[in-house]
Amino acid sequence: VSKVQNLRKESNFDVENRINLYYDGDLDDVLAKYSDYIKKETLSLEIIKASLKSETNDINGREVRFGVEKIK
Repeated sequence: VSKVQNLRKESNFDVENRINLYYDGDLDDVLAKYSDYIKKETLSLEIIKASLKSETNDINGREVRFGVEKIK
């Protein structure tokens, strides 16, 4: 959640902007359990698995990339 919040800030999104969250990495099991929480905390409408070229993050030993898109 904190990585996504930082991406929102770096992208100059307003606090109330809704987003689509993209990820690339092995998070399917985590998202199966926590997707509702993640969506609520990050104002994400969708969480979508995609091939990304963004910075790699280490999330509990897993290499994951994130991307955000503001919903108009």
